[in-house]
Amino acid sequence: MKSCSLIKELPEFKAKIIERKVTDAEFARLLADYYALEQQIEMCEKSQVIQDEVALKELRVRCLTLKDRLYMRLKHAE
Repeated sequence: MKSCSLIKELPEFKAKIIERKVTDAEFARLLADYYALEQQIEMCEKSQVIQDEVALKELRVRCLTLKDRLYMRLKHAE
């Protein structure tokens, strides 16, 4: 798994992200999916090949949706 960009974006939840990644299987799965989407987006953006903007936008929307779900799980875990 790549470095935790979610921790960079939500530093106030650092301890909870680390804890939930180990103790909550559903959270860990969502986090892995989030990082996989981030990686796909990064690869598409760095590619020299002409991108399908609709597909790239769809990836970004899916990634933001996952981030929102992760945030809500963290917020309600407090």
